[in-house]
Amino acid sequence: MQTSGGTAHDIERVAQAIRGPVRERFGVELEQEPVLLREAVKRAAAAGLVSILPKRGVLVLDATTEALRECFQLRCVFDQEGARILSSCAKQPALVTLRHNHEKILEQSQSGIFTTVLHISAMHMDWALHRYLAQALQNRSAMTIYEENCDRINVLQHSRRPLPERIVPAM
Repeated sequence: MQTSGGTAHDIERVAQAIRGPVRERFGVELEQEPVLLREAVKRAAAAGLVSILPKRGVLVLDATTEALRECFQLRCVFDQEGARILSSCAKQPALVTLRHNHEKILEQSQSGIFTTVLHISAMHMDWALHRYLAQALQNRSAMTIYEENCDRINVLQHSRRPLPERIVPAM
């Protein structure tokens, strides 16, 4: 069902959209805990990821240009400040590891063979780098905002089909 803010979905479609963020943020699988699905939908609604439409379904955050711009612009703020802080520190072993893994994924993606495993590895690498930069702030309030923004980005990313041609430019 189309609405002005997106598409209303049944609970299974919503579960699919929020499964990743719930697993990553809370370490649980929605399939194993059906009660958690209702709670996850309530929390997702409180965070603005979905809107509950009584007796009609759930409206998942629509991947509009504006929504994507806002989320990635906020992430950029964390990235820049984290990079600024880290640039004044001694060599960071974790950053060396991130760079090595990044280069490995870039090399694999440049071969032109895009697999699901490669796509998932690239996404995890991307999230690891952004998390590392955000954690450099050492600010709990900022991390709360960062985590909420990550949830929004994750939902937005799951509302679009993955495109292998995005991997190389992103890397």
